[in-house]
Formats: sequence, structure tokens, C-alpha cells
Amino acid sequence: MKLLKAGLFTALLVVGSTLSGFAQYQTNGNAVSTSCNCWRLTPAANTQNGSVWNVNLFDLSNAFTFNFDVFLGCSDGGADGIAFVLQPLSINAGSSGGGIGYQGINPSFAVEMDNYQNGGEPGYDHMAFQQNGDVSHGGGNNLAGPVQISASSGNVEDCAWHTFSVSWDPVTQVFQAYFDGVLRLTYTGDIINNIFGGNPNVYWGFTSATGGANNLHQFCNALDPGFIVTSPAQCVGLPTDFQSNSTVATGFVTDYQWDFGDGSTASGTSVSHTYAAAGVYTVTLTITSEGCTESTSTQVTINPAPNFTLGSDQSICDGESYQIVANGLVGGEQLLWNPTTGLDNPAVSNPTATPSSTTTYTLGVLDANGCAAMDDIEITVNPLPVADAGADQTICEGDVTTMDGSGAVQYSWSPTTDLVDPTSATTQASPTTTTTYTLTVTDANGCEDTDDMTITVNPVPTINAGADEAICDGQTVQLTASGAQDYSWSPTTGLDDASIVNPTFSGSTTTTFTVTGTDANGCTATDDIEVTVYPLPVADFDQPSDVCLGASTAFVNNSAGNNITYNWAFGDGNTSTAQSPAHTYASDGTFNVDLTVTDANGCVATDSETATVNPLPEPIMNIADGQEFCELELIQFQNLTAGNVASVLWDFGDNDFLPAFPNTQSTIDNPTFSYFNFAFSPYTVTLVITDNNGCLNFQQTVIEINDKPEPEFTATIECEGVATAFSDESSAFTAAVNDWEWDFGDNVGTSTQQNPTYQYQQAGTYTTELIVGTAAGCFDTVYHDVFVNPVPVISLSGIDTCLNDETSFVNNSSPQDNTIIDWEWDFGDGNNLNGISAAHTYADHGIYTVSLTATSDSGCVSTGTTQVEVFPNPEPDFAMQDAEGCTPHQMNFLDESTIANGFLDQYLWTFGDGDSSLQANPVHTYQDSGFYDVSLTVTSFEGCVTAIEVSNAVRANITPVAEFEILKEKVSLLDAELEMTESSQHALNYYWNLGDGTTSTEVLPEHTYTEPGIYDVVLIVENGDCQDTEFGRIVVDPIYTFYIPTAFTPDDDGINETFFGTGEAIKTYNMKISDRWGELLFESNDPDYHWDGTYKGKQVEAGLYVYEFFILDIYQRDHIYTGHFQLLR
Repeated sequence: MKLLKAGLFTALLVVGSTLSGFAQYQTNGNAVSTSCNCWRLTPAANTQNGSVWNVNLFDLSNAFTFNFDVFLGCSDGGADGIAFVLQPLSINAGSSGGGIGYQGINPSFAVEMDNYQNGGEPGYDHMAFQQNGDVSHGGGNNLAGPVQISASSGNVEDCAWHTFSVSWDPVTQVFQAYFDGVLRLTYTGDIINNIFGGNPNVYWGFTSATGGANNLHQFCNALDPGFIVTSPAQCVGLPTDFQSNSTVATGFVTDYQWDFGDGSTASGTSVSHTYAAAGVYTVTLTITSEGCTESTSTQVTINPAPNFTLGSDQSICDGESYQIVANGLVGGEQLLWNPTTGLDNPAVSNPTATPSSTTTYTLGVLDANGCAAMDDIEITVNPLPVADAGADQTICEGDVTTMDGSGAVQYSWSPTTDLVDPTSATTQASPTTTTTYTLTVTDANGCEDTDDMTITVNPVPTINAGADEAICDGQTVQLTASGAQDYSWSPTTGLDDASIVNPTFSGSTTTTFTVTGTDANGCTATDDIEVTVYPLPVADFDQPSDVCLGASTAFVNNSAGNNITYNWAFGDGNTSTAQSPAHTYASDGTFNVDLTVTDANGCVATDSETATVNPLPEPIMNIADGQEFCELELIQFQNLTAGNVASVLWDFGDNDFLPAFPNTQSTIDNPTFSYFNFAFSPYTVTLVITDNNGCLNFQQTVIEINDKPEPEFTATIECEGVATAFSDESSAFTAAVNDWEWDFGDNVGTSTQQNPTYQYQQAGTYTTELIVGTAAGCFDTVYHDVFVNPVPVISLSGIDTCLNDETSFVNNSSPQDNTIIDWEWDFGDGNNLNGISAAHTYADHGIYTVSLTATSDSGCVSTGTTQVEVFPNPEPDFAMQDAEGCTPHQMNFLDESTIANGFLDQYLWTFGDGDSSLQANPVHTYQDSGFYDVSLTVTSFEGCVTAIEVSNAVRANITPVAEFEILKEKVSLLDAELEMTESSQHALNYYWNLGDGTTSTEVLPEHTYTEPGIYDVVLIVENGDCQDTEFGRIVVDPIYTFYIPTAFTPDDDGINETFFGTGEAIKTYNMKISDRWGELLFESNDPDYHWDGTYKGKQVEAGLYVYEFFILDIYQRDHIYTGHFQLLR
């Protein structure tokens, strides 16, 4: 950038402005349009200036990306460069001199591309973001940069065109600039509010100026037409879709014109065109933007569609098939049949179709180019005629019937036998046997159907009324006919139902009946039967007298008749044909006796009486406990006889072997008796019972009397703990002893063995009982004392110890006097010892079984055992993480101790700095620097202890302390010096970050901020081993400014629609709007609440109005502004 001499710089409003031939842009000064979309800002001449502005305000609330081509001259060292500028003021803005044409435009945002290197500026062509027309790179208006314009070259005055792009995102508030496609600068900030006072509407344009040096400065808006074909296939007869992907530098494409190469055209961003013929077509797109046009062309190939046919439509009868053939296919096409119903294989081009109804089949074909075609064929399915031969018929043999068919125009009956006309729909038939006739019908379409009907020929029934019958007076006879289904009897006299197959006759006179039978087919026939009726004889006999069971009953017959016979039924299953019989009943009871007499005609008469036979009593005796007893055993006899008992007599049969002595008898119901002598057993016992009818009966049983055994036994004398042997010496006279029941006298032991052994639990004298029994169940008892000598009682214990400690044993055995003659210890590890007490040291850990054996003077020996455990000792070990670190140095100690078996229970750590821990894996912090010894003592769950110590295990290095203080934490941009004090300790090196991109390694740097904002200051100090960080913050407040416009135009064109004031460092805001006569029209306390030129909802007239602003800035200073402004419509 070339600066004018002091006092000669002038900020000018560029005069001689002209609107370019294209109404979108205003050119000023020396700027001229060189083509539709290109402008020369300055020629290669000194003291030139030019600016080009797009005449439309655009809204920075919307994101944008503008793309340009720029020409920065051909002379390296020429002046001055080009600036892209945003400003809300005027489309005539610009300046001359060394400010690249934008100097003094305030407010503004500029991207300068500076070709001239002034003193203090970079030695290369550079780019920077500047605000408010300030061209200085060292002040607060330098927003970003300077950086080299081109990423690849320090000189862009190379007589070449370069691409230049700018973009803005209002959401992220990021503005970026690209040169030759490479990002060069980025600025993040609220451009709308911080630069343009909340007004988002700005003009954009380019400015340039030359002074004592010059260059040719130019820029162009690039038009880049382009399009793509978006349809998946390009085929004749199908739409081909085109989509524009054209881009322009700024603004919008306002017109799209398409030429499809076949004489057809269209307009729009996305268009479709259907070509009528295959071929290669040149498609051209012409776009228009801001009055400029540009075209591009591309060749498009349009492919032919597949050509095939399915043939003419077809007709079939229901149930028939037709093969469809697609003629004209070349193979390899994709096929799609619709519908597929009825097709045997829809994947081929010649499927066989069997539709159930009339169907139109469509075949869609897609060839390798993606082109499709289709054809269809209709297959008409004619319904079959419905043949109806009529319902089946049934006739009797010899009858004639009519068959009546329907359903078509042609008829044919088969078989033709016995038919009058087999080709007529209606014909007569007279078959002699059952025949099935088939009717075939044919309709006008030639479709056929058949139906069957059967004429069943039934034979005439053969009726049989049965053989003639004869009955006696009062009897009935059932007449039974056969050979038919329905019957009718005549005459009906004496019949219960004359219309059934088997009526019953109950008349008293001889009658001849005729039966007419009709079978299921309605065929009839007749037959006759005669029924003869005879008179009855007379039957009579007297009722017999009662008898006891076993006695004979006599019967007296009083019957009369002609040559009669007799048949007695005695009611017990027995009979007789005697005239007056006698009968002995096998059981008691009352019996119904029937007498049946039959005369010569077989006629029968009957008489009935009852015969009573009284039962004999049923003696029932019971002997308690069976029928076998021991001598002198008291036996209980029981009379269990039921019913009417008049008397009882017992005979015990005890003297049957002594005839001179009578048997012992008893007349009581339940007597008791004992037999004294088993030698004469068995004995017969008799019970005699007489009932109230005088009937008598008895029961006998036999009982056995057995002798008792003689019990005896011997026993050995043993030591306590040794089983005593018992020997049975019992005997019996007749039956052998086979049952032994021992009670060993200690309230515990019993046995059923003959010669048992039994071990008593303690010494003493025990009275032992033996009960013996014989096979006959007779028992006796004997008692003897048994002696058991005491044995030593062993009681010992040991104390569990850790390995290498002595194990002590305690002997609490009894007795411990001179009755014990020997003590012997076995320690379970191969070592032994004699004596009343013992101690032992084991060579290895483990569980040991220790035994102690004692022998008494009576020879009784006892052994006892106990277990002792020798616990393993822990094997301590540990690991450390970060054995060296900075104070405060936190260490993780990891226990790696082990034990052969069991568990580790307690830990004691000493860290060498006076602290300790009982945790297994402690975390410890060393506050002071130095070397530290660490020890770990581990105790097992059983209390075994082992320790380990590591010397100089930890090294803690001293940590520096970063410390500083910001003396003024809040300053104004007018005096934005960073004032600090620094008091760090143990620091060797300093690293400062002052929050605005500035860094320093000084102990106490000096710095002045150039932009308002909040800055975090960071200090990192280190001493070679450790480091520390400290943070601080300083607030730089902005400089107070306030801007009031002189006019606004609320005319709904989107530009300058409201009136308001804007500025920086404002705390409170009040705006009042009055008319020229002092009436208050509007008041606002919100900087974002603007006056829209209305009062009470109506627009006010154009004219002069008065404003008053009352502002309190962030420094608590009041500002009052009063003045006039113009409302224009």
C-alpha cells in the first residue's frame, strides 16, 4: 500500500459516477465495464481511482459465498491493489490516494489485497481484513492478517487472472477469504452488530486506487453453466431429465434456456424432454445472471426401445391353456409379466397361461440400455355350459319315465338302449334294470359339459304273512310279515295296529288276515294267515306247612282239566312233574311255588303259593389269639353267633383221653379256660346253639397246647470299648428255641441274635435280660449280671502355630495316676515321643494328625487324636506406579504379596515420610521432595507376619509454583496495558499466553491489547522436572461511539425501513421521536426496537422530525443527542 505524504491524504466521495450498462452495478471514478461481467477498476496509470458497487442492498443475516476472478496487474512493485468492501452508505463510495479506494469508508468491512509494501509492512503482496476504512495494520481496526495473498507466491502482480472467493456464515459469525482456491484468512466476529451497528443491509463492491505507482486492476463475476442428466435411462418415448448445476459469482441465475438438439427448447433449472427418435443429440444450456449469458453443450445418446409382440388376443374354454410367445426379443432382456396368475413360468418369454377367467397379460421388457417397452394379450376364458340331466329317478319294474335335460344347444344321451330319442333334450326311457344315463351338452362356443342321471329299476316285492297260528284263549300272537317296507292288515279286529309289519292279535275267535305290503320304492303285493283260538284248563294246590332247614315239605294238588300234565317250580330252581310231590329245600327262606298245568291243546293255567323253610342257627365261635397256645395260658372263648339264640353250650374236650371223666362244659356266652397238660394236645372244642324256632346246630374247632422253653446264657468279661460276647444255653422239650430277645441293661443295647456281641459305652456292671421263644410262640425270661472294665479316656489338644514356631500339646486324659502304665505320642510327621506331656516343632506347614495311646494296668488300651495346623508365612512383595514424580506426588502402591494357602488379612505400609497405611493397595501423596524408603508388613488371616523393605523406592521432585497477579482486571481500550506482578517459586522457565495470540518467555512481559474483549492470561512455569500453571483474566472495554442517521425511507423496499441510533459501549438507551410541534410520536428503551414511521398504527407524512437520545455508556457517563432527520417516502 502506497501512502501519500502527510497532509496530502484526502478521503473523497468519488465523483463522475455512472451506472454501468448492466443495471445491477454502479461504476465510479475511473472504473469502466469491459464486458458483461468484468470491470476495470483502474488503468495502469498514476493517481487513478475506481469503484464498482452492486446496486442492491443484501442482508448479512443470510449466508453467502461470492466467487470472482481478479487481475492485480503486471508490474511487481506497482500500486496499490484491490479491496472487496461491504458498506451500508452509498453505491458512490470510494477514495483516491494510497488507501486502495476504501480508506475512510466508515462503517465498512474490507478484504484488501495490497500490492505495495510500505515501511513496516510485510515484504510480500499481502491480504488483510480491515474495518471502518482504516488501512493501518497495527491498530484495532485490523481484524485479521496481514498474510501473503497467494499461498504459493509472494508476487500476484504476474499479469494473470486469479480466483478470489469470500464467504460469510451469520450463524457461526465466520468470514473467510480464498485465493486461487486456498483459504487465506478467517475472521470470527459479529460483523452486523460490531461494525454495522445492528444494520444487516449492506452494499458489496470492489475499490482500487493508484498514486505515485500504478497497475492495471480488474475483476470479473464468473458465470459457470453446467448440467447433468438425471434420468436413469435415455430412451425413445420416455422423458429424459436434465438438471442444471450452474454456478455464478454473485447473485442468482435468472434464466435457464435449453436447446435439446432436435428443434425443441425449454426453460427452467430442471427440465424433461421426450425424444421421438433414437440418435445422438447435442444439448445446450444457456444461463443468464445479472444481464450476462453463458452457454455449455453436451452430447446425449437416446436409445431405441425394445420391439416385440405377443400376438393377437385368444379365446379358450374354462380349464384349457394357451402358450403366449413374445416374438422379436433378442435375448438378455429383463422380463416382467403382469399378472403372473395362471402362468406356469413368469420368468420366460413363452409361458403357458391357464387363466381361470378372462385375463389381459402385459409383458414389460427392459433392455441392456435401460429402455423399456410393453405389449399385452387378452385371453378370453369362455365358461363351460352347465349340463343338467335332471334328478335321478326310481321306477318299478315295467314302468316308463321321462328324462328332461337342459343347458346348451346340442344334446346327446348315452347309452341309447331303451330310449325313444337319444338326441333330444327330452326323451322317454323304460329300462329293465337300473341304468345311469350321461347327457353331453355343447354351447355356441363349442364348450362342452356333461351330467349324469340314474334310473333305478326296483323289483316288485315278495310278501310273506307267515305260517298259520294257534293260541289259547286270552293269549296273544304277533303276526310278522316280510318282503316290504309298509304294511296294511285286514280285517283289523283284534289287532293292536293294522298298519305295522308285526301287529299283535288278542282276539277270542279264530280269524283269517290278509296283509298288503309296499316296499321302499312304492311297489306292492299281498299274502294271507289264519289264527285259531283254544279254551284254558284249571290249576289249584294247598299252601304247605313251615319246616326247619333239612326237613321235607309236602304239596296237595287240587287241579282239573282235559288230559292235563303238571309242572311244579319250587322257587329254589328245582321242579317236579308229579301230581302231589314232596320237596326238601337246600336253604332256608320263603319260596314262591308255582304249579303250571297244560291240556292236550297246549293251553296252560297256573297257581302260586309260598313255602317257608326256617334256617338253622349258625354257631360262630372265636378264640382270642388264634388256635395255638402255651401250657397254663388263659384262653378266651367267644360266642359270636347272631340271630335268635335260645341256648348256648360249650364243650372244651379236655378229658376226651380219659373216658371216665366228663369234659369240662360251660353255658355262658364267652367263657375262659386253661389247659394244664401239653402232652395230650390237640383238644376239640364244641359250641352248640339252639334258636327260638327249635332249630339246633353246632361248630367245632381244634386247639394246640405247647410247652414253654427254659432260658439260660453266659457272657465274657471285657475292657471298655471291646465288645462283650454272649452265648445262649436255652432249651425246650418239644419245639426248638428260635427267638431271642436281649436287653443288655444299659438302656441302649438290644439284639435278636442267638449269640450276640455288644460293646458297652462305658465300664460298669449291667443286668442283662434274655427272653427266648419257641417256634410255637411260647416264651420265658432269665437275668444275669455282665462286667465291663474301664479303659483310659484320652483327651488331648494342640495349639495351631505359624511355621518355625513350636507347637505345644495339652494332655487332659483320665486317669492320670499309676493305673496308666504307658503313654505314647505320634506327631504325624514321622516323629514319636513317650511321656505324659509333649511339644514339637514342625519342618513344614500343613495339617498334622497327632495321636496319644494310653495302656492301663488291667490291659485296656485307648488312643485319641487331634489335629494341629502349621500355617505358612506370607511372602510380601509390592509394585509401584510412577516411582518418580513431582510434589505433591501421588503414588499408587500395588500389593503383590502371596501365601502358600489361606488368605492375607492385614497390611501395614510405611512410606518413609512418617505416614503409613493399612490398605492393601494404598494411594499416598508425598508433599516434600526427596528419596523415601518403603516397607510392607503382611499378616495372614491366621496371624502369621512377614515384612519387606525397599530403600530409596520413591523419588519426589519439587514442583514450581506459578503465581502472578493482574493489577487492573478491567481496563478501557484507550489504556489497555496489561499490568502484572509475578511471584512464582522454584521456576526456571516461563511460558505466557496473553489471550490474544501473543506469547512470551519473559519472566514478566509487557503487553497492550488493541481490541476490546475478555482475555484469559495463562502462565506455565517449569524447573526441568515439574511444571505448574496459573490463570488470570483481563477485560478490555470498547471505546464509546454513537451514530445517528440523517434520514430513512420506510417505503417497503427493504432498505432503510426504520430509524434508530447505534454505537459501541452502550449500557442504557432511550430514543424519543417528536414532530416539529413537539408531539411525542415514538419512544424506545431497546436499541433493537426502531421507529417504522407510523403513529398510532398509521403512516406519518414525509418531512422533518426531531430525535432525542439519552445514552448511558458502560463507564457510567451520560450522553444526550438532539437533532433533526428527514423521513422520505
